[in-house]
Amino acid sequence: VSAQTPFGVYHNGMDFLSQQTMPFHAIADGTVKKIEVLALQPTGNYDVNIEVKINSAYWYNMGFEIVSTKQADLNAQLNAIDVVVGQKIEAGQLVGTLLPKGEGAHVHVSVKTHKKDICFFPLFPKTVQKEMFPKLRIPPGVARQACYE
Repeated sequence: VSAQTPFGVYHNGMDFLSQQTMPFHAIADGTVKKIEVLALQPTGNYDVNIEVKINSAYWYNMGFEIVSTKQADLNAQLNAIDVVVGQKIEAGQLVGTLLPKGEGAHVHVSVKTHKKDICFFPLFPKTVQKEMFPKLRIPPGVARQACYE
């Protein structure tokens, strides 16, 4: 996945849009290594980023991007995260619930190795891909694809 994307910035994963409260589950077994709050640039919108280590070679991130700069919205999103650092989690376990506050709110999911980012969408069965595809954030006028390479 490269730095040249339709988003105009480096984009290393897939964004799952939701304008309503939506639960998100672990995509693989692992251990929660980090939960951090980021202020995304240039907007300052909050992102609650969760890093899960699968094994010594692979990990994934889930970023709950709420589209808000308000402290109260951030506090609510932090309270909607259902895991803690050091916790062992299983695939399918609830990680957190997105509490969207603006248009474009989504959960960003990326899978990584020590050497590169991985477009994991093709690893899902076709039936799951068909269900997931409408939820992906894809800029207007851009060919519908899960990852940008």
